[in-house]
Amino acid sequence: MTLAEYVDNQQVVAMNLKSIISALHDLMMARIAPDAQEELISIALDMAITLNRGLDSVSLPEGGDA
Repeated sequence: MTLAEYVDNQQVVAMNLKSIISALHDLMMARIAPDAQEELISIALDMAITLNRGLDSVSLPEGGDA
């Protein structure tokens, strides 16, 4: 996997995380679906941890085209 492909994959995770946070915000503002809110928080936290690890310099692929 090239560095460009790797970064693209991380961007997909970031975009999905943004969508989950946006949905969570909407649910919170509407004061509905508290169980779904808790689940979305858990999912978002896992995604943030994954993204953080993925963007750590030790996780980046070596060599490859940028």
